[in-house]
Amino acid sequence: MALRFYGKGNKTDQCPAVFWHPAPERIYFQGDKVTEPKLLDESTSHSPMLPGEAVVALPPHMAAIIMEAAREFLAAHPEVVQRPVEGVQAVGSEAGAA
Repeated sequence: MALRFYGKGNKTDQCPAVFWHPAPERIYFQGDKVTEPKLLDESTSHSPMLPGEAVVALPPHMAAIIMEAAREFLAAHPEVVQRPVEGVQAVGSEAGAA
């Protein structure tokens, strides 16, 4: 099965985009590769970056497209538990803050 295109941020050729591919099971994000050291330091303090990984920036208006891809993935995989992971917090938030 081919890569499924969900949408892009605008109508230009150079913009962020979201894709899904069933084999291997992956949701792909195309966006600006983050290179700002301060942001990368904060990001990797929460989740170490493995070789080949990158932090990618997508604008907030891409949220609906990301959700569409996630909903389709979850519909295809009902065995995936849809619950918050214990201990997960937003980057920059205080532990235990609501």
